[in-house]
Amino acid sequence: MEHEEFLRLVHDTGGYEDDGTDEAVTTVLGLLGELLGTASAEALADQLPEGLGDLVLPEPDTEAASWTAEGFLGRLAEARDTTVDEAAVDASAVLRTVAGAVDDSELDALVTELPAGFSELLGHPELT
Repeated sequence: MEHEEFLRLVHDTGGYEDDGTDEAVTTVLGLLGELLGTASAEALADQLPEGLGDLVLPEPDTEAASWTAEGFLGRLAEARDTTVDEAAVDASAVLRTVAGAVDDSELDALVTELPAGFSELLGHPELT
């Protein structure tokens, strides 16, 4: 998947009418990287389109955060200055697109590494 296609899919999935797509992608991928920690974020970054992989990379040697899915959405809402419901739309739009951009083994690794509730945000509740 190419960078522009990734952004278009997020835009369409999230129903954005303005420039919210770029901010949603940047914020969701940044928080996702913090949640995954360095090693797992690097594996994910390798499969994202050029120019987007760097967004998911936390500071070197960062340990994974221990947020729940609800905690992730709360942090996202705070970072985007929005409601948790709107943050869930952002997270779902970006994470569903991430799920479509990576291979099956990386998707399985994400579902395994992320807390309960993320399989729904990734658009794959059957992988819990």
